[in-house]
Formats: sequence, structure tokens, C-alpha cells
Amino acid sequence: MRKGTMSVALALAATLVAVLAPTTAFAAARGVDMYRLYNRYTGEHFYTASVTERENLRNVGWMYEGVGWVAPASGDPVYRLYNPYVTGGDHHYTLSPQERDTLVAAGWRYEGVAWASGGAVEVYRQYNPFAQTGTHNYTTNMAENDSLVAVGWREEGVAWRGVSEGRGVSNEEFAERARVQLRVPDLPSITYKIYDPWYWEGAGIMVRDIYFYQDGEVCAFASCLSDGSLARNIWMYTKP
Repeated sequence: MRKGTMSVALALAATLVAVLAPTTAFAAARGVDMYRLYNRYTGEHFYTASVTERENLRNVGWMYEGVGWVAPASGDPVYRLYNPYVTGGDHHYTLSPQERDTLVAAGWRYEGVAWASGGAVEVYRQYNPFAQTGTHNYTTNMAENDSLVAVGWREEGVAWRGVSEGRGVSNEEFAERARVQLRVPDLPSITYKIYDPWYWEGAGIMVRDIYFYQDGEVCAFASCLSDGSLARNIWMYTKP
């Protein structure tokens, strides 16, 4: 609150390039929330400190996965690069000026400093040698790191550091996104219930069901992606 076609992937990538503008104005004191998004058509995870960039990508089909970690207000620069030569495009992030310069020499576009590194929380990096897009993943969660390594990703150690771990999409955020898409009015008489995730085998993804109730009766429901975006079993609100 899946239709994985090449044309959709290219459209999302084109929009991403159009809206990208890495933030270099780091918020003071408490740190900077780093938003994590996922493009289910290309497999890429994307990370940004910009709320505007996050919302632009959500509006063109990227799935919001919550705050990946909290970056410090200042520290060592993390560089952002973009590869326009693979289907759907791909981003890479690195602390290393040498790695940055090597990729630029190979044709990647340098997009500037994306955020800062520093603090006690380690952000781990994994590499998928079988992918052309979404080749790297970054997470503070060692269980996620280990699960990817178990299915063939290569563990590449600590990419950078943050001041605290992230958090997933809250139930309130999930419900609000679903409510807006189902056209459910924001009324005191309307309540909702969110159910545990389940595996949608045909699409190969996890979804969660949400039901909205008005005066004790179901008035809308859907199976949603992790950010509350509608996925299947959609019953729009139709009451006058």
C-alpha cells in the first residue's frame, strides 16, 4: 500500500537510464537508507539512495525490496557504473578506483559516486558467472550470501561497509501499495489482512495474499509481489 519478454526488459532498462542520477548529497547524522530494487525481467538488483529514483523505477515495473543497508553520511566513495551493451543493461558498484577505471576502459559508463562506505556492518558481494545482467548481488545477510553461493554464485567477500543493516518492506507499505493498485478507498471502515508468502510455481516467485474488508465483507484481494505490486488472483474494488 510476468510477462518476461525482451521488449519489456529493454523498456525498463531504457527508463532506468533516463532517470538515473546518483545522489552525492549524503544526509547527515543518522545515515542514508539504501533502497534495493529488483528487475524480474533481467534479474538485476539495483541500489540507490534517491527516493525519486526508487519511485520512478517502481512505476515502470521494478520491485521494491526495502532498505538494503544504511550507508554513512560520509566516508569512502562507492562508484557506480553502467554497462549498456548487454540486454537490459547492468549496473556495478565498487570501492576500487582501479576496478572502476578498468570497467570504463572496457566500455562501461561511469555514473559517479553513488554513496559512502564506512561503519561496522559488512555488505557482502556475490557474482553469478552464468548471467549477463544481474551479475552481482550485494547484501548484509550472510544467509542470503550463503544460499546464492550454494546454487553456483561466487563469493567475493566484503564489498563495502554500512552503519546498520537494512529492513524489508513493512506490512504497512505493502498494504498501501496494494490498496492503491486495487483502487480501494482509504476509509476507516476498510481493514486488511496479509497472509504468509507462498511459492507461485508457474512464475517461479514468492507471493503474498492480501484481503481487504469493508464492513466485515471481502471487498478486494490479490496475490502480490514482496513490495505489494499486484501479481495474480486480482479482484479489484468495485463497490460504489
